[in-house]
Amino acid sequence: MPDQEEKLFNGLKEQYKDLPIPEDIDLYIKRGISKANNKSKIKRRFMISIITASMLLFILVGSIRVSPSFAMYLNNIPGFSKVVEFIYNDKGLKSAIDHGFVQSVGESGKYDDVTVTIDQVIVDEEKMVLFYTVENIKHYNRVYAHTQLNTLDNQKYAYGNGSVLDFNTGIDNSVSGKVEFYLKDNIPDDFIFKVDLDTTGWNKNVYGFSDTISIEFSVDKNLFEYDKKLIAIHETVEIEGQRITFDSIFIYPTRTELKLTFDKNNTKKISGFNDLRISDNKDNEWFPIESDNSPYLFKESEAIVYLESSYFEDPEEMYVAFSSVRAVNKDKVDLVIDLDKRALISAPDDHISLFMIGEYESDFYNSKIKKYLSLVFLMRDEHQRDLLEIDSDFTDGMQNEYQIQGYTYRKGAKTKEIHIPQQEYMNPIKLRIVDYPTTIYKDVVIKIK
Repeated sequence: MPDQEEKLFNGLKEQYKDLPIPEDIDLYIKRGISKANNKSKIKRRFMISIITASMLLFILVGSIRVSPSFAMYLNNIPGFSKVVEFIYNDKGLKSAIDHGFVQSVGESGKYDDVTVTIDQVIVDEEKMVLFYTVENIKHYNRVYAHTQLNTLDNQKYAYGNGSVLDFNTGIDNSVSGKVEFYLKDNIPDDFIFKVDLDTTGWNKNVYGFSDTISIEFSVDKNLFEYDKKLIAIHETVEIEGQRITFDSIFIYPTRTELKLTFDKNNTKKISGFNDLRISDNKDNEWFPIESDNSPYLFKESEAIVYLESSYFEDPEEMYVAFSSVRAVNKDKVDLVIDLDKRALISAPDDHISLFMIGEYESDFYNSKIKKYLSLVFLMRDEHQRDLLEIDSDFTDGMQNEYQIQGYTYRKGAKTKEIHIPQQEYMNPIKLRIVDYPTTIYKDVVIKIK
């Protein structure tokens, strides 16, 4: 057995050595094993079963890491598809779990027959990644969970980034979720995981429900002891006259934080990279984490990009590389619209047009139906549509500020609808662009280690 695998296996044995055996051990074992083969009989030899479960977890994580075909096979096994999805899409989290940087929790809360269980957590000073399961939901065709992390005195600590939104087939009796909480200084030992559940039934004979389930759990800080890694870069590159300085990288077990600054004399607003990645000298690559990144992290003079973590690999050589950057002329960062003439007066280029101005009705934002003014913008293709991001604030001709109420778009369509309050405005109104698909190009490779 390779040294790394033997170290992990011995670590798993240590974690389970002093674990108290609950009376309902079968339920815990079945949760981890019987979903893969619910017709198998579990022998009631408690310690053997626990070690078997540990070995299974090790084999699964290792196989997912090294074998895409095995991961594809697991996707077809009831109960394992979500686990594969959560681990397989983030190389840093895979590596953290592979190195034992994960805590099993097993705490649960209930509403009627519906049970929410915290399965595992991964914690560093940047964020907490929490895996959980909602069980006994076969009677509901929709399960939505809004999550929040509180302190033990029930004060809000952080809102969750991620949720369960599942249109159930009636076959599966559980859904799994991964939620991330961005942490503050002085992380407490104990938390309350609050889940606001909202369900709908299959028919008029099965009612849905809305209720909050609260679960207390503790974080084993000894398990998550580590030192973050800092790499100073201080290198500036110029791309079509735009200067970007790569300042530093902080590497945590859950993610990597890349800090940038932009020259104040740049004529374009930098809004994102199309193919940024970190690589090593062994053809390994770490990419931006989609759920952690936002064009709103790109300010006028600085930006942060969050990438997968290379913490446990600790490569001898590391490089930052990219070939294209999204950038908009600073004098063209507003979409200027004359509502009376229903005309787009100013835009970054001719890749965007005002398709129509209409009316949008929704009861999502309020308990009663409310009407909004809908500005429908047309892009050249769906990809460009996805890259169009608008600031939540906008102004009218008198510089009065208002809030955008939401937006909608449809898969396969080239349009994005921006919803604003339906009222009188002093023309023209200005919508500030946060991200836009115009691109500048240069092949860049920076050695950072």
